[in-house]
Amino acid sequence: MRRTLAKWLLVVGVGAMALLAQGCKRHAAPAPTPVAAPRVAPEPRFEPFPSDAGAVRDTGPAAAVRHRRRENLPVVTPAPVVQETEAEAEARQREQDAGLLRQQEAASQKQQQELNQTVQQSQKAQEEEQADPRIQDAPEPSPGARIQDAPGPSPGARIQDAPGPSQPPPPPASPQV
Repeated sequence: MRRTLAKWLLVVGVGAMALLAQGCKRHAAPAPTPVAAPRVAPEPRFEPFPSDAGAVRDTGPAAAVRHRRRENLPVVTPAPVVQETEAEAEARQREQDAGLLRQQEAASQKQQQELNQTVQQSQKAQEEEQADPRIQDAPEPSPGARIQDAPGPSPGARIQDAPGPSQPPPPPASPQV
């Protein structure tokens, strides 16, 4: 099994090396293509269609045919590129930096004002809360029926699911003979 695998790897390796060697060879440069000569448009022929066989042909001077002519559009020259000197570039950069600094300072001031307003509002709310008495008299209950006096099962033995740890277990039943 190992020999077969080793032979297979050897064949694949040799094949890959052969392909790589061929791909790395220098190829001859392609022959230069001749410069294309401008083509001349053929003369248009105005012959009748085969279904127009009964139509009369104009044998006189060639009928005037209007062709669209290409209009020469004015050549747009690009605006001359003005090279900035190093001093001008530095001055422009300083102006941009100063503008950004002003924007940042204005935003910082606005944010600080909003924060101050929030703090003042919370202080005011806290002061109002402290001004109110903390302990208030509880409202008197209405003289109506109380919940304990409501009709229902009389207090006494109640059915429980399981005795809890605070309740003693029921006494064992006496064996009957």
